[in-house]
Amino acid sequence: NKMSLEKATLLVSEWLANGHFFIDRNNKPIFANAVTCSENGIIEAGKLNPKDQVQITGWCGGTMTAFAMLTVSEKYRNIAVENIDFMVSECLAKSGLAESYYNCDKWSSIGKNQNDTFWNHIRMPSDFITYLLKAFTYESENGVKHIEWCETARKGLDALCDIREDSGSFGYRINKSA
Repeated sequence: NKMSLEKATLLVSEWLANGHFFIDRNNKPIFANAVTCSENGIIEAGKLNPKDQVQITGWCGGTMTAFAMLTVSEKYRNIAVENIDFMVSECLAKSGLAESYYNCDKWSSIGKNQNDTFWNHIRMPSDFITYLLKAFTYESENGVKHIEWCETARKGLDALCDIREDSGSFGYRINKSA
């Protein structure tokens, strides 16, 4: 049996809202990435190890997940907006590109089992920008303007253009902190 996109989106939204989250320092629920945390990739609501990477900005989480949640219901829309607002206000590196991971304490582009010389995969900031703009467009079409979302996406796009101008190209790994 094939599942509709609407049904799949609802199921993921319910799963996230019913326990796959952590409480940030402002006492708001921030959803965790589906494949994050402890060795077994399993998370129990409220029992997150702060050393684990519990939020990511792209790939299979972050703005990509939030964009899908915007379309389900007002309850899930509110959670999605809070999560996007959280990322927009906190995840940018000095370059203007999104950091990749949040561990309940700080943002980083260095993943678990990676070292500081690791050049970061471009998919995280590109997913972040792409789905941030999709979310911005969806909300705008429904009468809600999030100007800071658009400004944040612009910073990321400017950073990617700067990399392209400075280097003549860029591969799938970049130095987001520079």
